[in-house]
Amino acid sequence: MNQKGFTLVELIVTIGLLLLVTSLITPKVIDVIETNRLKSYREIERRLEDAASEYMLDNINNYIGLTDTKIGKDELEKYVGNISDLTKEKNECDAYVTVKNIFENVEYKAYISCKNYVTEGYTK
Repeated sequence: MNQKGFTLVELIVTIGLLLLVTSLITPKVIDVIETNRLKSYREIERRLEDAASEYMLDNINNYIGLTDTKIGKDELEKYVGNISDLTKEKNECDAYVTVKNIFENVEYKAYISCKNYVTEGYTK
């Protein structure tokens, strides 16, 4: 009698190989996803810094006599729109940009606080 199909041993070996390959690939995929998520948050920070630069140019008269300041999310929304978390829930994030040396060698540093990401050094 000639039967076609897989034997139980062949099925077990095939499933075992699939599980092995999956267990080797899964951590790499998770690392790539996490790396891209962090890059996306850093891009949001960079956009906030650019928005702060535009905001400062538009409102420079308000900062005469100051050397450092903090620009809040409300002021920056006109330039970058709503700042949302990168999760499925799309929760709103808190954000601000510190500006140092306003009139010479200006330095911008953006801070964001989202559900799954907080910029190091962020304070409320």
